Amino acid sequence: MSDLKKVVLNKEELAVLADKYLNDKATEAEAKLLHAWYEQVADEELIVVISRTKLSLGKLEAEMLSELKRRIATDRRKKTLRTYWWRAAAVFILLLGTGITYRWLNNTSKPKAEMVVTPVDDIAPGKDGAILTLPGNKTIVLDEIANGAVATESPVKIVKEGDAITYVFGTTGPNEQVEYHTVSTPRGRQFKIKLPDGTEAMLDAASSIYFPTAFTGGQRKIQVTGQVYLNVKRDVSKPFIVDNGVMEVEVLGTEFNICSYPEEQKRTVTLLHGSVKVSNRENNKTHVLLPGQQAMIGNSNDMLVLTDVDLEEVMAWKDGAFKFNGAKLSTVMNALSRWYDVDIVFKNTNADRLFSGYISRSLSLSKVLEILRLSEVNCKLEGNTLTLLP
Repeated sequence: MSDLKKVVLNKEELAVLADKYLNDKATEAEAKLLHAWYEQVADEELIVVISRTKLSLGKLEAEMLSELKRRIATDRRKKTLRTYWWRAAAVFILLLGTGITYRWLNNTSKPKAEMVVTPVDDIAPGKDGAILTLPGNKTIVLDEIANGAVATESPVKIVKEGDAITYVFGTTGPNEQVEYHTVSTPRGRQFKIKLPDGTEAMLDAASSIYFPTAFTGGQRKIQVTGQVYLNVKRDVSKPFIVDNGVMEVEVLGTEFNICSYPEEQKRTVTLLHGSVKVSNRENNKTHVLLPGQQAMIGNSNDMLVLTDVDLEEVMAWKDGAFKFNGAKLSTVMNALSRWYDVDIVFKNTNADRLFSGYISRSLSLSKVLEILRLSEVNCKLEGNTLTLLP
């Protein structure tokens, strides 16, 4: 591209041009100008702020991708656009007030695994890791040990492989010796576990799961805190019960997400597949959820059932992203606090401002703050304390 004349666009010009492009109102000359600018800038410059609020987030994403694919079909013949635009899957969209931020990243091939290098004044994103607590309060930091057998003194065979541990079914020893173990993730960690019955769980940051090394009775009961995704192994003879202190969820075999962070104002159970019965421990009221529904208990302790749930938003954490749709800024900052292991301080800041957006969890904290700053969310990071300024 060294033979092309350098294209320089300021933020206002870029916003207008991109807005016209996404609305299919750009002339051929304007489209070429935008393509030429894209060819010449670094990833760090690929931030466009568009003042537009008429479209919902989902529709806006779909329109953008559809438009890019359509443009590719036309522009590929003219060779004015890189053919990998339509593959730009890493799209950050930030809506706060009247601003929408897009970020397109070159994502044509699967990146090679590499060490994340973070400046000393920055904080790296969270990573895989957890703590296994055995009887007698013996603890094992799972991200500090090699793959292979774990806690060989336990009556069950436990194997670590990468970002997960597996409790091997049927290895509880003579007389089915049973212990209770806890796997917990500190802030800045996430981890996977396969329980003794084959049920798969994934823990978000600042979460835990407490369970027996063998399910020997008429039910399979575990306790969780924080946010946990569960894909329950079906066993009609032994219902699977999850207790988070506020709600009890009974299933036979299904896939769902449970979220019960104490700093949030609500506890939720969201069903992805199958069927679950959710009980409110405060008043013993129950409700059977259908796929796509969410049971929620707020400060009033009443259970509400939501039928119009953004499942992508609920499960974004498991897929390596933050997604918010009309969330309070306090909720956003709580999520950052857990993932980046920082303490949040609000200083004369409106914590109830509504925020919608999609941000990769693989970014360092400074990159996330850069995105927030575009929408006038100003922060100051000192050590492990993140202060929101007025």
